[in-house]
Amino acid sequence: MEHKQCSFDQKILSLIPKEIKHRGELIQFNSGSENNFRRKKFFRLKTETSVKNIHLTVGQKIYDNFEKQRIFYELLPKFVPKPLFVIEDIGDGVSIIGQEFIEGNSIDYLFIESPEKAQNLFFLLKENLDKLVVKSSTNKWLDELNLLKLRVLKINGLSDVDKIILNNEIFPYIENYISAQNPHQRWTNGDLAPRNILVDQDNKVWLIDFEFASQTHFFDEDMVRFFQYSNEMLKSLNFLQELQSKLDCCLKSYFWLKQAILDNETKANSVKKDFLKV
Repeated sequence: MEHKQCSFDQKILSLIPKEIKHRGELIQFNSGSENNFRRKKFFRLKTETSVKNIHLTVGQKIYDNFEKQRIFYELLPKFVPKPLFVIEDIGDGVSIIGQEFIEGNSIDYLFIESPEKAQNLFFLLKENLDKLVVKSSTNKWLDELNLLKLRVLKINGLSDVDKIILNNEIFPYIENYISAQNPHQRWTNGDLAPRNILVDQDNKVWLIDFEFASQTHFFDEDMVRFFQYSNEMLKSLNFLQELQSKLDCCLKSYFWLKQAILDNETKANSVKKDFLKV
């Protein structure tokens, strides 16, 4: 729930670029200690003009997110909020990112109110993402898999037996899948969950959150991720069931490996049972 920040908002406001005309009012969207920036904080900064308000992200290790969003904005300017500025390291590794504020709700709300409209917007976004697909090579795809292997094998709590199964069963299974494909890659935001697809008051669809964005050969994993992070009502819809049925099981294996990496690298106290859900 929105609530006004009252302690360190003046410091943030003093760092906003001079060309940004604002009302000096910050509204915070998520809770948390003002001195703990391991969890990102989100604000709306009201502007003095008729242009959109500004969405501020404040947190540690977020500077690179601005560049990723800038790349995405250049590729899909009609679907990505415009990145405006980044202020690097205001203290303790904390940075500030400013972007256009999108007034809207996540797409899962629209699926409840108007399933057909939500489905059309979802496919509109998917079609435009797929326009970013470019040709690649099998060797480059295998190089990407090898980098994934290194990160997976560093996961805390993996036993020797786990590593044997990964090296003798899971990784060769994915390698065989790659060898049988026509290699392509595209940019993905890395977290295509319903919460990261917004629909505004004009029924325009927006993609947000580029922390895990990358150019990958495993881009169809987007559809696995969208399904896994959908509620039960969404999962029951025919179009999503059909999309899942067309995906190779290898992509689902990749999803769980990637999720295990993210849990291991972003959750300080994660253990194996947190991510081995299959």
